Amino acid sequence: MDILIIEDDPVIGKAVLQGLGEAGHHCDWLKDSASGLEAAQTQKHEVIVLDIMIPGDSGLVLLEKLRSVA
Repeated sequence: MDILIIEDDPVIGKAVLQGLGEAGHHCDWLKDSASGLEAAQTQKHEVIVLDIMIPGDSGLVLLEKLRSVA
């Protein structure tokens, strides 16, 4: 499964990336809303793991943007 992780905390991001990778998933890990929005719009991911407090727009604002495009 292709998963997009948008998480700015390096400890949490690395742990999620490692755990999902060990479970056999392909993951892309980004650390801010701008790059997360671009990746979500230009690449194919089956799941997005989205933190609420990230640099730039909050995760909730990013979610609203993604929903308005879908």
